Amino acid sequence: MEKLVLALVCAAKRLRRYFQAHPIVVITDQPIKQVISRLDVAGRLQKWSVMLGEHNITYRPWTFVKGQILADFLIEKSNDAPPDTSVIKTPQESWTLFTDGSSCVDGSGVGLILTRLEGTEFTYALRFQFTASNNEVEYEALIDGLRIAAQMGVRNVHVSADSKLVANQVLGTYVTKEENMVKYLEKTNSLISGFANFSISQVPRSKNKKADALRKIASTSFAHLSKQVLVEVLKEKPIQEEEVATVKKASELCIKARQYELLEGVLYRRSFLKSWLRCVGTLQADYVIREIHEGSCSMHVGPRSVVAKAMRFGHYWPNMHRDARDMIHTCNACQIHRPVPRNPQQPLTPITAPWLFYKWGIDIAGPFPKGLGKVKKFVWDNIVCHFGLPGEIVSDNVNSSVITRSRIAIREAKAKLKMTKYYNTRDCGVTFRPRDFIYRSNEASHAMDGGKLGPKWEGPYEVI
Repeated sequence: MEKLVLALVCAAKRLRRYFQAHPIVVITDQPIKQVISRLDVAGRLQKWSVMLGEHNITYRPWTFVKGQILADFLIEKSNDAPPDTSVIKTPQESWTLFTDGSSCVDGSGVGLILTRLEGTEFTYALRFQFTASNNEVEYEALIDGLRIAAQMGVRNVHVSADSKLVANQVLGTYVTKEENMVKYLEKTNSLISGFANFSISQVPRSKNKKADALRKIASTSFAHLSKQVLVEVLKEKPIQEEEVATVKKASELCIKARQYELLEGVLYRRSFLKSWLRCVGTLQADYVIREIHEGSCSMHVGPRSVVAKAMRFGHYWPNMHRDARDMIHTCNACQIHRPVPRNPQQPLTPITAPWLFYKWGIDIAGPFPKGLGKVKKFVWDNIVCHFGLPGEIVSDNVNSSVITRSRIAIREAKAKLKMTKYYNTRDCGVTFRPRDFIYRSNEASHAMDGGKLGPKWEGPYEVI
């Protein structure tokens, strides 16, 4: 069996482009699918199962020759015309949509009234926060009315609009030339395609008084609107919506679909290090979490441990970590025995370690000894040698040259101390006595390299 699976894996590697572009049908009399689909499969078969799972492979058994010939004959001689079937048509109620819109200095708004023959009436008003012309507002009213009707499940609709331009452009009588009007017309046609029956007509404003009153109220203010009128605020035009990247979403969906497999009516998800994980529903996921967290073992562990153990048992569902965390937050025992934080109520103020004798104040009383280096010697003998290097020296009775020389002396002492520490760490402190024999490295004497097996030292030399 492993040889057959290996042969299929080699064929998938050699013909990878064909396997990825087309569905593959494998006709065999061996139970390859049952073997590689077992949850307890391990070793090389598990690895090959993961490799073959990314392709759309269908396994079919061999059929008898006579049965195959008979099936081919029936396919070739079958009647192309299918039998007539009676279709029962359910009557759909007809609705009438009255639209009206206007644009003025105060704003833009539309009024919509959706009625049917029985007398049921729905009123709707929309106020726009973007600038638009009168024709654009009329299209907005038509688009939003069709959107609301589609959400209500209306299949047959007749639109009564008072804009002659919009009605004739939708019917195809007028030619649309402007770019915005073309986009509005395309958006309208896409919504019209969702209805079984659609018709539109232009009506005078005298027969559209209710919608006209709604659009006037929506375009001016909201103070006088009735509580029965629903008002919605739109911030952007529908033609400015971003186009959906269908190709990109389809490719992402294909990539995600490779991780799942439907085996005998049960959905499984591929795992990287384990066997196939069985996808469970909401109720089963809740049962698994509670059984692991507070079941017979009563572990009461965190969400990460619960999810890891559920995956080890072969279960998977989306949002595993979130569901486990939400369930643990509702566990009474975990809330009672959870660790209590000991953090202070207010943030702590850090206290830095003090630097003794960091700042020195110098005030010279009387004549100072004259001569080169007297100030440096005074600072070195009385401050540096007794208390270490100071961080700052302040004086108000010494000229700038004295302060400058003091600062130079401090920086010089710091540099000397730094170099002394550096050389002391590198010095090994090895001493040689007379008549001692030593070896000298070839790198120090620049001697010729003797190769990998040659000597690395010269000597011995005697110390005199």
